[in-house]
Amino acid sequence: MKLPRTFIALVLVLAPSFVGAESIRDKLSVGPTVQVIEVVDGDTVIVRPAPGGAKQIRLVGIQAPKLPPGRKGFKAWPLSPESKLALEKLTLNRQVTLYFGDSRMDRHGRHLAHLFLNDEGNGGWVQG
Repeated sequence: MKLPRTFIALVLVLAPSFVGAESIRDKLSVGPTVQVIEVVDGDTVIVRPAPGGAKQIRLVGIQAPKLPPGRKGFKAWPLSPESKLALEKLTLNRQVTLYFGDSRMDRHGRHLAHLFLNDEGNGGWVQG
């Protein structure tokens, strides 16, 4: 039986993401389980409960298109509303577990973390 090329290509593209989530998790320190209560943009969320109250979390390893931060003259990057909506659909009001690398804070005071979904059987890696 001959497999279609698109099926083979799809398997080759998706295979690293299944392996990547497990291998990345093994190299990180596990943090608290929290609920995403707000999505700021395509790579930043606000979570609760967190030690000391709600915290802003910047997703490590991605750079999403930016929304205007309220400064005059700043224009939204292309696809910035779509990236925020995609992250909302994936995480808003859902339980996630934070995993930390060596750097835990950025220069803006946001926590830097990898997010893993808790309500899926495989604990899907948000950034993967």
